[in-house]
Amino acid sequence: MKIDFSKLVVLLLPTLLRRTKLAYFIEACIEPARTKYNELVAWHEEKKLELATTAQVCYLEAYLNYKLLGSFNRRIIVETADGITTDFNIIVPADVTADTYQIQALVDKYKLIGKRYDVVGGTVVYSSMWTNFIREVIAVTDAAKWINYHPEVIVFKKDANVYLQVNENGAFDQDVTAFIAEGYAATSDIEVLVQVRASRLYHPTVIYTFYRTIIIPVGASSSAVLHLYEYYNMTAGLSSVTPASDDYYNYINAGVYDI
Repeated sequence: MKIDFSKLVVLLLPTLLRRTKLAYFIEACIEPARTKYNELVAWHEEKKLELATTAQVCYLEAYLNYKLLGSFNRRIIVETADGITTDFNIIVPADVTADTYQIQALVDKYKLIGKRYDVVGGTVVYSSMWTNFIREVIAVTDAAKWINYHPEVIVFKKDANVYLQVNENGAFDQDVTAFIAEGYAATSDIEVLVQVRASRLYHPTVIYTFYRTIIIPVGASSSAVLHLYEYYNMTAGLSSVTPASDDYYNYINAGVYDI
């Protein structure tokens, strides 16, 4: 039975001391214990799953999908082979990225001794044939290749800095534009959240803080202009960039600029 620390704190307090603030204070004090306990429970559940997994197809499929994709939905499947070159195949769909070396380690842990298999799909593809009564691997295709004594990843994302540009048209009239570093264009719609701190003429000592969103559309390098009127003593900062990355770029928040 899992321990409910919130309930336990209240139950262990004397009746006269069962107050909301005190209970919250004690919960804050024991938060490290709760964290370690939850880690222990997660580890225990993981080991129970490992012990329950066998070489049966239904269990092996479920375990592979859980460990590699974080779900029990059977996208990676185990398929019976011809029994001549291999006994079974691990089928990885084309739209799933899975580490073939990890697949091999998991399958080797549970498969019956003497059973032969191939991984079809994944990051590594093996080609093999029978020669002199021994099944030999004749080719290996890997998503990462060794070049100049170190492994090179063939496909990788680039970093693209996102900036704010501020133009002052007058004392109470400013334009703010978000743009990506020269030479880059957004490969998806980029939402830039701008934080503005400013005061107004009729309340000069009061600092207002508010947020505005501007969009850099796909294929563009800059956004439509954000107009800010009736404010002065303003500072604008780039608060966040969403999404932080896509298939091609990591969008980097380039920092805060003063107006």
